Amino acid sequence: MNIAETLRGLRRRWYIVLPGIIVAAGLASWMWVSTPPMYERTATQLLLPGAATLPESTEGAPNPFLYLGGLTTAADVTVGALNAPQIVREATEAHAGSEVSVTRDPSTSGPVVLITATAPSDEAAADIIDTMLQQTVDVLDALQSEQEVTEDAKVTVSTLAVADESELNYRDRALYSVGAGAGAVLLALLLAAAVDGLVRQRGRRRVRAARKERRAGGAAKRRDTATALAGADEVDDPIEDVDKPRTETVDAPRTEKAGVGPDPVASPSAEKSAPKRSTTPGNRAAVADLEVLAEVDVALDRLLLAERAPIGARRQGNP
Repeated sequence: MNIAETLRGLRRRWYIVLPGIIVAAGLASWMWVSTPPMYERTATQLLLPGAATLPESTEGAPNPFLYLGGLTTAADVTVGALNAPQIVREATEAHAGSEVSVTRDPSTSGPVVLITATAPSDEAAADIIDTMLQQTVDVLDALQSEQEVTEDAKVTVSTLAVADESELNYRDRALYSVGAGAGAVLLALLLAAAVDGLVRQRGRRRVRAARKERRAGGAAKRRDTATALAGADEVDDPIEDVDKPRTETVDAPRTEKAGVGPDPVASPSAEKSAPKRSTTPGNRAAVADLEVLAEVDVALDRLLLAERAPIGARRQGNP
């Protein structure tokens, strides 16, 4: 089945497709209203090198922001530690339905950590951000303490920015609404296609059965007609005996008398007559039955062709 036939089938089953679309629209609207929006808040932190790792300067303490190039690896390690399940669970377990993610800030090449919290309320998002900011300090300090790094050589964390207000995130609401609507429409289309296929299959079976029955009846009638014609030939057309002598008409010699016209001499003659088939009412009825059967076969063929013809051909009235 190609696309054109599928579209024609859906058009024929509009009474299934149209209610399905209406139900899908209602379901999508209900999902949009019933799904609350999520609140999203972000914060960024910068990793700074320890004082002992900076070069000595006679003019005072060196600027740590000039030596951030070697901290990208430390930032990646910190991000991986903060994404541990136990840390994420500790930050979100008090707020059902909330999420948190920690990544390297893609907008900069420095050792900047980006924390994103998504929660059902603005207060929950703010609480998650505060918890994760403290977790960054604790995790980084624990990692360095395990390696027995001195205090003056430890990498420190500085908070760069924290969003004051959360932004509304409609991603989940849109996802649920579109999914529910699309699923309902797809179900309606599949149901319409299945119903159309079953109906057309039953129709084809009925047409084939009718044609088979007509052909069987036509064959029986043709056999009866042939038998009737054979019987009529036996009755109406006598069989001539080839050995029987044929008589022909012979003209007798004519004699003329004075004052008297020609005196024909009568002689017995037998004219040869060709056998003729008599047209009886039974023969005419048999011929009429054959013509009716031929017209029925032509009509059935046109009906099958009309079912398979494209829409444009049907509108023009072509078979």
